[in-house]
Amino acid sequence: MLICCNAQFSASFSYVLFSFKNSYRKIEFGICPHCGCLKFKDYRWRPAGEDKEFCLTGKKALQKLEYWRKKVNNIKHGTKGNQNVYYGDFQKSRLKDENGNPIFLQLRKNFNGQSEIIGKIKTVIRKEM
Repeated sequence: MLICCNAQFSASFSYVLFSFKNSYRKIEFGICPHCGCLKFKDYRWRPAGEDKEFCLTGKKALQKLEYWRKKVNNIKHGTKGNQNVYYGDFQKSRLKDENGNPIFLQLRKNFNGQSEIIGKIKTVIRKEM
């Protein structure tokens, strides 16, 4: 509940953010129905009895609302740096064996562009009788 003009009114946007240490944070934003003032309230609760309340009005309240909307709605779900999905691939090399056939490299690649040589495969041509 937000307070303005000696009256309480409900918030039009509210987010409840939980953390891992049994504490939570509640963010509320609303417009006063009497004077039209923008109100923002950031309430933090911790189990040790530490309650903190932070209130803003006007343009700063609108800026904080946009900041928290971006932060809540744009959550990263992993990174591209440490992918552990690999696939096998063959690459023709310039090396030739004693018969002049090309030698292929057997590679282990991931989707970050890294590759590792697993082995070399010689080409075998069968002669039919």
